[in-house]
Amino acid sequence: MKNFSHTAVLIFTRYIVFILLTICVGVGGYKINRYLKFRLPANLQEYVKDSIKITITPAYEYSFSLMNVGVIQHIDRKFTYDVIPRELLEGILFQGIHKPPKGTQISIDLKAPMDVYFFFHSNANGGLTQIFKTLQGWEICKTAPKYDIYNGDHGLNMIMYHLKAKKGRYVIPQTSKKRACFSIVFKPINK
Repeated sequence: MKNFSHTAVLIFTRYIVFILLTICVGVGGYKINRYLKFRLPANLQEYVKDSIKITITPAYEYSFSLMNVGVIQHIDRKFTYDVIPRELLEGILFQGIHKPPKGTQISIDLKAPMDVYFFFHSNANGGLTQIFKTLQGWEICKTAPKYDIYNGDHGLNMIMYHLKAKKGRYVIPQTSKKRACFSIVFKPINK
């Protein structure tokens, strides 16, 4: 009986922490109406094919999904995003691999203006911290998504950058170290 009550308290505490984190991420002056207006077409992959082209060098498999609580972070792991800033909700999530190799370069070709959010680990990031300090137009954000929040702190410390992108090509230079754990979210700009 003692183990049951301890487990129940632990589950209840985690639930309350999750609710509080969700509420905290939801405040801070976000333009909520702007970010929640956009709805993706039913066929996500076709929409992405017509709007976004990603080229990863060296090449590896990837996928896309909607950015919502519980979405899988990367295609080769079971980690999920558990806390998501409002501006990312229902965006188009690029799902790559969890530990891209040293020398990974990302080219993004957009066929329409979009808000692009690029986020990565604060420590295991393949040198992305230094790379983003030199990229023009990218602004560091105050918040970032969190993943796997119930299993230690490895998914709690992310850094996120935002780019108000026009139609065109954007290149993230080669990483200088291995383990460039990153994700990207695309949000079409509503006119």
